[in-house]
Amino acid sequence: MNPLKLLLNNFNISCDAPIQYQYTFQDPATPMFEGTLYLHDIIWTFLVFIVFFVSWMLFRILVVFKENANQKVVPITQNMALEVVWTMTPALILCIIAGNSISHLYSAEEALTPSMDVVITGNQWFWTYEFMAFTNKITFESHLIAEDDLVMGELRNLEVDNPLIVPVETNIRLIVNSNDVIHSWAVPSLGIKIDAVPGRTNTGSLYVKREGRYYGQCSEICGKSHALMPIVVVATNQIQYLTYLHYMYMEDSIADNYTTNLSSIQKNIF
Repeated sequence: MNPLKLLLNNFNISCDAPIQYQYTFQDPATPMFEGTLYLHDIIWTFLVFIVFFVSWMLFRILVVFKENANQKVVPITQNMALEVVWTMTPALILCIIAGNSISHLYSAEEALTPSMDVVITGNQWFWTYEFMAFTNKITFESHLIAEDDLVMGELRNLEVDNPLIVPVETNIRLIVNSNDVIHSWAVPSLGIKIDAVPGRTNTGSLYVKREGRYYGQCSEICGKSHALMPIVVVATNQIQYLTYLHYMYMEDSIADNYTTNLSSIQKNIF
């Protein structure tokens, strides 16, 4: 493939991959992560107000207040109205934060009717994905691309040979488990993190609002190659996704070398 074309295909205006010296969140691509950022902004707004108010009070006490110049009693002690204000104000702030937190947690656990299921299995040290392509079950592995095999525009230690392709604006149920040790399937831009525990199945919902290429990594220390277990999710429109399913169905139906052809199929479509 033309390196310039690959570079343009991987370039996104949105921040969907980590960048150098990044200290903020990646851009949200799901309603869940949008809610998380909203809650974060609310808490920070109150935090900034509290820091400035407490700092101003300390400045007044330590610098402005002079004991010898303040012999007159000021009626700020045993003041019922003042005590009500400084008791109710923090309580009101906590109620606002708690209300938004609880509603966000409930929405995160809400079980929507899924249009498709994706089974994700953690292995040492790669991911296995399973989903249905019409009447056939498609299974493939996703491995890290070695640094020597990267081309222009690809990200070191984040690119995989077979990314997970999902459609946008679709309710997707993720079913996550593990074959060996505890892993964690986490993609920051999608606002999702699901632990993969041996002998247990965890589920999560995914609804991607915009097309893009999203990067994540295993967020549990799962062994010596923990840092080399990346996740790539490509969200595409419905037409491209149906074309992708068609190719998956045909390859799985007529050939046994489907796994070796998977990367070329994805590159030709996307």
